[in-house]
Amino acid sequence: MLDMLTGWLRCAVHRLRVAVITPVGPGHESLYSECRASVERAWRSGRGPFATLSLIDVDDSGGRLGRSRARNIGIERAVAERADWIFFLDADDLMVASAFETMSDWVDGHDAVWGLILGLSPAAAAPHLRVPQIIGMDGLNDLLLFEPFLTLQMGHFVRTPVAAAVRFDESLDAGEDFDYYLRLWTTYRCRKIAGEFFINRHALHSTGPRAASASDWVTAVHDRLRSERINHHFDIHSDAALALRNQRIAELHRFCRLQALVSADECMALSRKMPFFGEIEIDEYQGGMFVLCDDGADPVCARLAWIGEYQSFASSLWQSLLGDGGTVLDIGAGDGFYALLAARALAPTRVVCIEHDDVNEARLRRNVARNAADNIDFLRALPEDINGCLSEADVTGLTAIRISAGYAVPATMSGLKKTVGDYQPDFLLEMPAPLVVDLYGWLKPLHYQCYVIAENERELRRCDPADAAGACADGYWLLTVRLPQALMEKAGFALGRYVQT
Repeated sequence: MLDMLTGWLRCAVHRLRVAVITPVGPGHESLYSECRASVERAWRSGRGPFATLSLIDVDDSGGRLGRSRARNIGIERAVAERADWIFFLDADDLMVASAFETMSDWVDGHDAVWGLILGLSPAAAAPHLRVPQIIGMDGLNDLLLFEPFLTLQMGHFVRTPVAAAVRFDESLDAGEDFDYYLRLWTTYRCRKIAGEFFINRHALHSTGPRAASASDWVTAVHDRLRSERINHHFDIHSDAALALRNQRIAELHRFCRLQALVSADECMALSRKMPFFGEIEIDEYQGGMFVLCDDGADPVCARLAWIGEYQSFASSLWQSLLGDGGTVLDIGAGDGFYALLAARALAPTRVVCIEHDDVNEARLRRNVARNAADNIDFLRALPEDINGCLSEADVTGLTAIRISAGYAVPATMSGLKKTVGDYQPDFLLEMPAPLVVDLYGWLKPLHYQCYVIAENERELRRCDPADAAGACADGYWLLTVRLPQALMEKAGFALGRYVQT
């Protein structure tokens, strides 16, 4: 009842009229009936700030008008009907049920409003949100900076007088939408919000003498964007542009994390498509917040940015194993994520990082310096050279050793056999099962047991790696002499559970 009263009061205050304009091109006659029905459902669902609705379909079944002329005819009819606002909806698209209600908070102070890009594939049962895309836009620079596929699509609300002033260029058969957007965003108060207005149904595009191909559209839009960047003296490589890019991508990261939109195996591809050059804050571990400097190509940062975690069970378990202090070796340290976790758990005891890849070493040193981690030292060594580069001081009081796949050869550890026997450090291994078999064979006579870390189930499972080659997709293992009950008590049962297999 309260919602109905609120909606009535909005209509009473605004008394706004809205017109939905839909060109109906060749082959879209039957689709328009579905499109129209979706608008009617949305109107029944909630009117938002609007008091009246008119549905304006422009017949272009012969394809002679083209999209621009058809939309301009629709604008003229909306003006004649004294509509305050227009919503442009193509015949092959559908209106979201909450569209009018979503507009309630945006009619004041704006001249045109877009929402998120939703798509519906022919074989799909439900629409999906396009990932990636820019979540929020509030100025022309947003439109100039990003690839057009990431920004706007036609379905949007616009004030009728504004649409009448801007209109669509009827000489254009491709890219007329972005030409219109650019002129609109240059002069008027435009915004893209994290709301939903319409669903783009894929693979249902109209045909006809004035239709354009996807490649025609891409060429036309990119040419137009380049021209506008020159006209507005907008350098996409400037510091200001980089700051805006990082801001928008960080907003997308937060949105995807909150909505759980991205899977772990998608993160790196998304980061390559939309690289972020800034700092990723990490604050859910013991020892306080630290940051990793993202260069747009770091797989750890990609996971942290898009899904909010990187092997959370393995990394939490790793920190919990280090509470007794001592020395930690991080062999194949990468960007330093695990070294920084260790430094916070052990501080001020020593962490020794070994890395030989130039790119990873640069990341490692940058991250250690940024976090002022004074208890982290560096050694540069290839796998076969580790035995010769470690001094007695480097391994005194050895508590734990982490080894990544690039260093997982028995020769790596042969010089540490006495040290391992003396201190019995825990081993965290990030590698496939066949490589674990070799190391476990070397450690088993020293009374070590092997556990696979099942990240998704948050379980620690006792197993023989020789029998588990296909059982650990994540490739994380723990080798230890500790009893499992004591191990999990130290880690804290809230982290996960131990399963005997």
